[in-house]
Amino acid sequence: MDANRNHAQNNCEFEDSILICVFLSDNHLQNVKTLQSIYKQKSGNIYLCLINNGLLDFQCERYIYNLNVNKSDAVKQVSLYENEFREDALDCVQIMLDKFTVKYLYVMRAGERFESAMAIKIALDAINQSGNCSINCFQYSQAKKLKSLTIDSDSNQISWFNNKECMFLYNALTVRKMKNRHRVEYRFAQNVIPQLLSDGETLKIHAQKLCILDEDVRDYETR
Repeated sequence: MDANRNHAQNNCEFEDSILICVFLSDNHLQNVKTLQSIYKQKSGNIYLCLINNGLLDFQCERYIYNLNVNKSDAVKQVSLYENEFREDALDCVQIMLDKFTVKYLYVMRAGERFESAMAIKIALDAINQSGNCSINCFQYSQAKKLKSLTIDSDSNQISWFNNKECMFLYNALTVRKMKNRHRVEYRFAQNVIPQLLSDGETLKIHAQKLCILDEDVRDYETR
């Protein structure tokens, strides 16, 4: 194991460990809402990475400084990644996964936030009860009941209609060892999930509703 990699101290901590990568935007209010919902989480071992997605004159440090006073004990570490050259979302996430030994990965964007302080616990409990798989799908709170995901056979991408209605919790090791075969201007999930499924990985849909998405989130922001 890489001596420089941060990892949970024992197996119990590893089982509840999750890396949350947040792609920040130039919308200050959306950034704050998203980070506040993470800092309020009461369970899990959360390693948070703030990704400054190529924004000019933008300092991620102010979010850590201003919000850190209310950070819960569940958030073990906060890191920064300056995506100065707007690298592909998968490349950014894999760079951060190489720095942490965690079991799960969640990629968020500004404007997306957890519905309650127990959202991570609810998600991990659901996964543990149903059996782990490579991709776990949870609905947004305002979504209609989701029974399946549609993947367009021509573009091999998840439809935006389905993508915007759910969050995806990934097996971190599976994503870390992926090859970035497709460099396309789609959200993280739309790029990664078809590749994982084509490689034989599994996806499970859960009935729990854990997240809220601001209606005014721009379509081109990274997910």
